[in-house]
Amino acid sequence: MKNNMRVFVCSKGLARERGTLVKPKNEKGGFPGNAFYKRVRKDKYRPLIANNASRWQSYFRRIHQLFYQFAKFVCYLFLRFICRWEVRGRENIPAEGPVVIVANHVSYLDPVVVGVAFPRMVRFMAKEELFHIPIFKYIIRGLQAFPVRRGESDRAALKTALQILHQGQVLGIFPEGTRSPDGRLLPFQAGAAVLALKTGAVLLPVAIKDTDRVFRGGHIKITFGRPLKITTSGRNYTPQQVQDLTSAAYQEVKKMLA
Repeated sequence: MKNNMRVFVCSKGLARERGTLVKPKNEKGGFPGNAFYKRVRKDKYRPLIANNASRWQSYFRRIHQLFYQFAKFVCYLFLRFICRWEVRGRENIPAEGPVVIVANHVSYLDPVVVGVAFPRMVRFMAKEELFHIPIFKYIIRGLQAFPVRRGESDRAALKTALQILHQGQVLGIFPEGTRSPDGRLLPFQAGAAVLALKTGAVLLPVAIKDTDRVFRGGHIKITFGRPLKITTSGRNYTPQQVQDLTSAAYQEVKKMLA
C-alpha cells in the first residue's frame, strides 16, 4: 500500500511528521517510512530541544558581546589617535534597565562616539543607506546597529527596537531623522517617546558637539543629560504625553548644546 506519510528528518535522529515527533529505530540509516520509525511523545523531547535552543542563543549572544567590545576598543583607539574628546554627565547614565538614548545628529561618527562613551552596549537604529557604505558598514554592524527604512513604516525595525527594550537593553536613536547640515538642532520626531512610553524605558538625552570637525582638529564633546523617567507604560498613553516627552527631550538636548 502506498505510504503518503511526510517525514522531515531533524537533528539528533529526530524527525517531525504532521506535528508528531518520530525517531528512527536504526540510527545508521533507513528511509522515511513507517517501517523504520516509531512514534514518540513530543513532550518527551521538548525540554531537550528547548535546552539546545537556549544554549545556542546564549552562545551567539556571547559572541556578539565579544565582537562589540572588540569593535568598541578599535573605535576608541581611532578616536584617541585623530582627535581630542571629552565626556560629561557620566553620573546620569542608568546602570541597568531599558534606556532610549536620544541624541542630536551632525556626523556619521555620532553612533561610534556615543557607543564608545557609553559603558553599556548600545543598539543604534540607523538609516538603511549607511549599511551600504564600504568599510563603515562593518563598523556599525560590529557596534550592533540595525537598519531602518526612512519615510515608511518599517515593522521589522520597530519589532527589533521593542525587543531590545523589553530585554532591558539600551537603544540609540537620532530623533531628528537625519544629519543637521549646519549643526543646528532640528525638530525631534516622536518615535523615541513612543518607544519609551510603550516599554517604560528611561529616555536619556545626549548632546554631541564637533563630530563633523574630527578631521579638522575638532574637540569632540559628549554630554549625557538628565534622564527622563516614565511613570506609566504600555498602551495607556496619550498623544499629549508623547508630545510632552518629545518636547522635554528636545529642550534638554538644546540646553546642553548651548
